[in-house]
Amino acid sequence: MKIAFLLVTRGNPKKAAAVIECARSLSGDDHKIEYLVGLDADDTESYNFFKSQYPGVTISVDARPKGVGAVANRLVRRCPDADIYCPFPDDVFISTPYWDNIIVDTFAEKYPFRECGVMAWTDSANLNQCTLPIVTREWIATV
Repeated sequence: MKIAFLLVTRGNPKKAAAVIECARSLSGDDHKIEYLVGLDADDTESYNFFKSQYPGVTISVDARPKGVGAVANRLVRRCPDADIYCPFPDDVFISTPYWDNIIVDTFAEKYPFRECGVMAWTDSANLNQCTLPIVTREWIATV
């Protein structure tokens, strides 16, 4: 399975990089994970940081939109072959080892026929709310 880890950030390149490093260090080796970072065109500090420090990360730059969701949508379009999309902010850290395996296994168990699937990370600041969704390609196509 291919997972697109979609990180939206503005003016926080080191914190965003820490989110990516945390995700990388706690992922397994069973799935391909593509890390994509969405930046605003006027955020040259973040662009220069990622361009020089993270050559393996896909960078998407465009004019600052009215809402942050537009940046996540832009990142989805940059990775159309992903099976699962994980939009992520630059101020949240994954704390679950093998998080990618858990996501893939959960979707396989709950949606064995590749139905439209959505789940969410447990957000300890917003319990029982879907603040950090994880969605399948089919869900993206449906909505």
